[in-house]
Amino acid sequence: MHYHYFTIEQREALERLIRSQASGDARETLRRLHSPDYGVCRACGGDIPYVRLMADPATLYCTACLRPTTPRPASTSADTTSTTSTQSGK
Repeated sequence: MHYHYFTIEQREALERLIRSQASGDARETLRRLHSPDYGVCRACGGDIPYVRLMADPATLYCTACLRPTTPRPASTSADTTSTTSTQSGK
């Protein structure tokens, strides 16, 4: 198992940030903060950068493995296809 180590100051800063957030996941995030695998990406096992954890302490993935939460608009690919079809039809 891979462990991610933080300084005492980093861990305290993360704990203050988590406690200041009024989210239902705060208790779970605090529990994870005190486990040795907090800050380890669940997908690749790599380290999640401290800066990323400060931006979102509940994150489970590093920036490389983060999956987009919103799908791309379908109209972009449809517009390109219709433009190409129209141009080649002339």
